[in-house]
This record gives sequence, C-alpha cells and structure tokens, in this order.
Amino acid sequence: PKICAATISLMDKTFAMARQLGGALPVRDHRVLPKDRPPSTPDGADGADGSFVVSAACAAQVANLCLDRLNASMDQIVRGESATAEILCQYTVNLSFLGQVRAPLEEHAQLLAQISPSDMAAAKTKWWDFEDTCAKFATTSEVAQSLVTKSILGKIDELMSGGSSVDWTPEELSEEPHWFVSDTIHYLSVTFGPGSSLNLLPSAQTQLTYFSSCGRISDSIIELLCSPQVRGVNSLSIYSLSLDCKLLSEFARNSEVPDLSTAFARLTQLVALLSSGDLEGYLDSDSRMQKYMFVSPDDLVMVLSKYQQLEGSSRIFSTSNNQLTVLKDSDVRRTIAALK
Repeated sequence: PKICAATISLMDKTFAMARQLGGALPVRDHRVLPKDRPPSTPDGADGADGSFVVSAACAAQVANLCLDRLNASMDQIVRGESATAEILCQYTVNLSFLGQVRAPLEEHAQLLAQISPSDMAAAKTKWWDFEDTCAKFATTSEVAQSLVTKSILGKIDELMSGGSSVDWTPEELSEEPHWFVSDTIHYLSVTFGPGSSLNLLPSAQTQLTYFSSCGRISDSIIELLCSPQVRGVNSLSIYSLSLDCKLLSEFARNSEVPDLSTAFARLTQLVALLSSGDLEGYLDSDSRMQKYMFVSPDDLVMVLSKYQQLEGSSRIFSTSNNQLTVLKDSDVRRTIAALK
C-alpha cells in the first residue's frame, strides 16, 4: 500500500511538472489528437503538447519506469546467494501485492487525463497501461516462492553434512540423537515456527516445503550410510539412529501436517528393520510390503555389508541391554546373499 501511494504521489508531481513545462517531457510516441482531448478543453487551449492527456501520459510513463527499476532491484535480491528463506517469503508476498496495483494506478492516470471511457476506447495507444509492469512483479514473486524450498534444502544439506564427521562404530552407548540431526530439526522448528514468514505463503506451498525438507533429511542419512564416508556401522550407531527417528517423528507430529511422517518412511523403516533384527521378515514378500515397503534392497545390502560386531566390554554391555539388538553374522551374510 505504501509503494502504491508513493507511486500515485509521484504521478501527481510528474503531471504537475509536465503541465508547468507545457508538456515538454518526452512521451515516446504518444501523440494527442483532437478527439483525444477532454471535452472540457477547447481545441488549442493548451496546445497539443500541453494537453491533459500528454501530461498524464508522462506521469504514467515515469511511474512505469520507476516500478520497473524497483522490480529489477527486488529480482536481484531474490536471486542473490544471501537471500534466506525468510527474505524470500517476505518478498514473495510483497511482490504479489505489487502485482495487483495495476487497477488503482490506471484509474489514477485516467483521472489525471480527464478523459471519458469512450475517449479511452477510441485512443490508439493505451498510454495509461500498467499491465506489463505488474506482470513483471507477479513473475518475480513466483521466482521468489520457488526459491524458498531451494533455500531451505540448501541449509538442510549444510547441516546434515556434519554426519560425515560422526563415529559410526562407537564403543559407548549414547542416549541422545545425533547432533547434526538435532541441529537440523531445530532449524526447521524455527523456520516453520508460529512467527515465521513461511506462514504468509499459500498453505499448499508450505506443506510441499515441509515434505521436501523431511524427505531431504531421510535421504541424506541413508545416502551417507551408503557412501564411502561411512566405513562401518554397529548396534550402537543403529540405536542412535533409532533416537534420530524418534526425534523426526516427533517433529512430524508437532507440525500438524497430515501424513508428514511418511516423508521419513525410507529411513524409519530401514532403522526399524535393523533395530528389530527382522531380516527374515524382510525376505518374506508379504511382510516386506506390510512393514518395509520403502526399504530398498540396495540400501539394506549396502548397510549390512558395513555391519560390524562390537568388541570387548561394548559387546558385554550390548548383551545385557535389552534396548540393543545385535545382528548375527550368519543372518547378515544370508540376507545379503538372498538380495544380491
């Protein structure tokens, strides 16, 4: 609203200046014909260059140029590397409103020109038109909205990269989720929180971003486990992964987004399978479809091929802890052979 009011004020000042200068401001190809002059203005009273129409056309042209410059500046910010999700959301909404200022600006230009609807219809050029300028705002708004999810996913990738420095074959049990997963969930909780600018976006866009973000976390952990960066896993790291899954599931529940937990299914089902030791169940087609539908055989084979037994005191501890499931080497080898 402030920009719209400022633009109308600019049009008024430009119109007054053009009238004072006798219409000397350049106005592209806008030429005032006798039939374009307001009925209340006798022929030649102001001279062709000093008519209301030419002055109003100057005002509209200057306003269009200023709005074009504003859109170019906003587009540069939107596409910049420093544009955060919050900034992109705010710009999405602001640009969307600017895309809707066409009607009041065109009405004001016509008011300045003092021409009737019939004279407008007969005019050869729509000098009062703000359609192209407002369309550019709408386009930039769509660009900003599309970059919101990209910005959030980029931050998730940055936070999740910390998993490469984790010891995936620990000798001691941890009762906390992995720190990089906790940091990522904290970031999402703030990003999607009650005071977040994401709430200004359409509901469908917000939910899509939720699903994309959660799916990215799930895929990142599995891709890390399957990558050369992780040389081995054991029952202790699998237990920590189960704590990760509890944290992720809690985030999904608190979001109140329907079925958001399914975005983590690829990870949660894999971890549930490893935590339960139900390798036989995975080899059974009916059981697989019921409980492990999202677990890829390739993912399971890759993780099982890195499975290592605990040694020394860690092994003694694991046998006395009911929370841990230790996979048997024979079961691991048999499952790998069956899936290859």
